[in-house]
Amino acid sequence: MGVDQIGHETENNDDRVEESSSISVQPIPELKGLANQRIEWIVVLRALACMAVVMNHVIGCCIVSPNSVGSLLNKVFLYPFCLFAVPVFIMISGCLLLNPKREVSLKKIISYMLRIMCLGALFGFFYCLSSNLYTLNSKNFFDFITKLPTVIFHSCKDLILNDGSHLWYLVILIGLYVVTPVLRIFVKHADKKTSLFILLLLFVTTCVIPTINDYFDIYIFTFANVDKFIFIYLVGYYLAYTDLIKDKYIYVCGIIGIVFFVIACCFGVSDQLDMFMILEAMMIFRMFSSGKLKIKNNKIINCLSKYSLGIYLIHPFWLDLLLNLKIHITIFPIFVVEFIFFFYAMIMSLLTSMILYRLPLIKKLFVK
Repeated sequence: MGVDQIGHETENNDDRVEESSSISVQPIPELKGLANQRIEWIVVLRALACMAVVMNHVIGCCIVSPNSVGSLLNKVFLYPFCLFAVPVFIMISGCLLLNPKREVSLKKIISYMLRIMCLGALFGFFYCLSSNLYTLNSKNFFDFITKLPTVIFHSCKDLILNDGSHLWYLVILIGLYVVTPVLRIFVKHADKKTSLFILLLLFVTTCVIPTINDYFDIYIFTFANVDKFIFIYLVGYYLAYTDLIKDKYIYVCGIIGIVFFVIACCFGVSDQLDMFMILEAMMIFRMFSSGKLKIKNNKIINCLSKYSLGIYLIHPFWLDLLLNLKIHITIFPIFVVEFIFFFYAMIMSLLTSMILYRLPLIKKLFVK
């Protein structure tokens, strides 16, 4: 089992799921028997989520007038269908790591954590350094060389004191790896009622109540200080392997989540939409894991899935480059410009990832 994508954990040939007396279990469709192959629906879902992450950041980079047609199109057709990506990545990790029928040793979990830590430190420093270089005013090359040690020092300081921009997902992933051994024990021994109760409790305390508190400006004490990502991680396993939550409830809640998400965006509410985003992500994840939604795999999807971690890590660099060079395209509507930037970021990030995956030292951080 290796780590080479977001969602990161690969499949082994012993990943079959047996019938449980407490929870009805469904096998994952199209499970491949070779250690280095991927489950087809996970490959496709990972590629789609990777593209959604890039598009979400492209939307954030493009300045759109609040009352323009482009803004309305973003709110209705783009933004609500991009934010499912991070929850889906976490669900994929939960699906792969929490299955009690798979052997996931503590040593393997620690190796995942160390790799993600190294990637976070490496790319975090890279982004801190590039940010400081963008603001560096040098009169000539000699002046640049003279100031470089100071820039490197401040970059190291920024890395320690700041969150590393979009790399917050890696921090969340490390935290989830820490609690994985405990969650695996729970998943293995909990019966249907206990599992359903814990999922419902986590959803209410980490998603529903915070949403109510923010929208109505009140404070409901939850007696719990657990983050929503624990719920997302757990539910990934249950959605992929069990029928603990019936399809009809998942799809109805998912559609309701999308509708409320769109309405909230149209009224200018962009914060605290996590509950709706998670419901949407659960629906999309279940549609793929159950085989009800099938997208034919191809070389492009395989390539995007294989290099998804690299694309995630490097695409902000190419978008930041556009912003700092003040490159603007005004001859097309903003909706078209966003797709131009999207394809630019995807292609450049994919090519960069292909190069990084071939560098001996860095390759070890991506591929086992």
